[in-house]
Amino acid sequence: MEKKQLRQQMKALRAQVSPDQAEIWSRALAQSLFSTQEYRTAKSVFLYLSMPGEVDTMPVLARARADGKRIAVPKVLGKGMSFFWLEPDTVLAPSAFGVLEPENAALARDETALIIVPGLAFRPDGFRCGYGGGYYDRYLAAHPGCPTAALCFDFQITRELEPDEHDIPVQQILTPSRMFFCEKKLPSCQI
Repeated sequence: MEKKQLRQQMKALRAQVSPDQAEIWSRALAQSLFSTQEYRTAKSVFLYLSMPGEVDTMPVLARARADGKRIAVPKVLGKGMSFFWLEPDTVLAPSAFGVLEPENAALARDETALIIVPGLAFRPDGFRCGYGGGYYDRYLAAHPGCPTAALCFDFQITRELEPDEHDIPVQQILTPSRMFFCEKKLPSCQI
């Protein structure tokens, strides 16, 4: 299946999930994440700020702060993306894509940070279909030592996805009912 068609299919399926069900699943996913060694040992968590329809990342953000971890959130910069520290006084503003991004934050640097990666569809081996910009693939290629995890609903797991040469798989995928441990693969090309 082509990625464009897969994106449309997954967006339609996500739209059918009630807000109450999404909240239940999101909280279960957060609890699963908190039980992983990668979360427990991370000093910082690089986390996307969820949009409507995505797994809600606010429970992860709240718990990570309570656990004394530093939080960083992404900001698109041209064709690239970087993470910036999310502090109590950080101003967030919507990007051109409607995603909240930090306005007045310091660049985050932690080559051991746990990176939570968004996506629309995932294969059990860690490859993902994002929104089509390639921002996370380029970031992960430049930071290959960071542990990665993805949170998704069960229906987002598919074998229909054909990865592109530049796609970087995540190391773990958590769904409300399962956890996939994926083999870490090196980037196939330098981006």
